Amino acid sequence: MELSELLPSLDLLSSSGIMLSTHMRAVLQTSLVLLKNAEKFESVRFFGKFAGARQDYFIAQGLGSNHLTDKKSFFSVDGVTWAQLPALHPVLLNTCLRIKGRLTGSAAHEYLVQEPATSFNSTVPPEVSLLRKEERKEDGSVMYTTTLTEEKRLAALVVAIDTDAAVVPRGAYHKTPTGEIEINPSFEGLSAADAKKLKSYFHFRTPVVLPKKSPTETAQLEKSLDFLDTIADDIPDGSWSVQQERGCSVVILRSLLWPGLVAFHVPGTRKYGYCYVGTATKNLDLAFMLP
Repeated sequence: MELSELLPSLDLLSSSGIMLSTHMRAVLQTSLVLLKNAEKFESVRFFGKFAGARQDYFIAQGLGSNHLTDKKSFFSVDGVTWAQLPALHPVLLNTCLRIKGRLTGSAAHEYLVQEPATSFNSTVPPEVSLLRKEERKEDGSVMYTTTLTEEKRLAALVVAIDTDAAVVPRGAYHKTPTGEIEINPSFEGLSAADAKKLKSYFHFRTPVVLPKKSPTETAQLEKSLDFLDTIADDIPDGSWSVQQERGCSVVILRSLLWPGLVAFHVPGTRKYGYCYVGTATKNLDLAFMLP
């Protein structure tokens, strides 16, 4: 949710359980402005709240000139002081996502993660090698034991949720002839009919599915607008729930893969956003729960 639209957006999502106290709303409105100015971001978004056993984490993201790739994530336990989450090597990211269970609420808490050696995780830079020990079993297999802090786990969870469930309406961003991705100044919102369709919403990430489509499938797409993956292509089919609320004036999308991720759009306006509030637990059983 954009900082400038934080309070109205929270009101729209309150029926989905996305709520903050009056005190925390006031704190975030002040501290996020300071974060934006200190880091010289083009804009700042409130990503959500991860529930921990002892205390919760508030997550925010700062965006540079390219909102798709120029992005930094921050966390706070009090909503006042923000610390930047580290960028993770893909191998370390994958290892962090193997951790199960609730977050403790202490960023310094350490986890020990064991995993077998594979071609994917065998070749790593020195900064990753320093975090793990290699153990050779009697059968000749190799096991890695990696020591990870909860801060790194937080960073991995933000990336995972952002990749799987961060969405924007079609047309909110456009691709220029030079390949730059910018906010579309002519976007005036989806129509009431289109706002109810999954194909009208895109994953706000580097496209993964679109490059694999055949020329026949992409022939009808408008290159300046349809340059991202649509959530209608998500697997398994049924990963998203779409409802209309407030007299059909607001469309709410809920991720069933990441319970707690809720997106919204007000048809006919530029108002849209998403927020995550939950335990940062992925629903790995979703494929078996759908009809």
